[in-house]
Amino acid sequence: SRIEYRDNANVLALLEGKPVCLLSTLDDVCLSTGATDAAYAQLLHSTFGADGERPSEAYAVPLFERAISFTVKHFAGAVTYTATSFLSKNKDALFAELPALMRTSKVSIIAHLFARARPDEAVPDAAPNALSRRRKTAAAAPPQQQRSKATQFV
Repeated sequence: SRIEYRDNANVLALLEGKPVCLLSTLDDVCLSTGATDAAYAQLLHSTFGADGERPSEAYAVPLFERAISFTVKHFAGAVTYTATSFLSKNKDALFAELPALMRTSKVSIIAHLFARARPDEAVPDAAPNALSRRRKTAAAAPPQQQRSKATQFV
């Protein structure tokens, strides 16, 4: 028997489509100096809202708390998200871990470039996350293995 389902391609395109989506917009806003969660929500409204640059059927501007919220029309129904802490949660700890990782490099010039000015100099270590652990593991792999791995999304 045939299973009926609703095509959610528009929701997937909104979330992670190319060239612009909710996630890529979040990454771009995180790179901006002085960006705020409210600025992210407003950028989403002006990009994906009905009158936006790239209107999406899967996006809606919420009736309440529109300054900090946005709505995605998922297949099971509309869900309103509050953008509070989106920017801080999206920042990758890898940048904070990078100097410490480079100091342990077996390539002497890299280790030298990232060496501490004084041996007693403290460098804050960020809490490791799954993404940075995968990157460290991949960086330690031989070059031919690095090239053979394709990006996979979960």
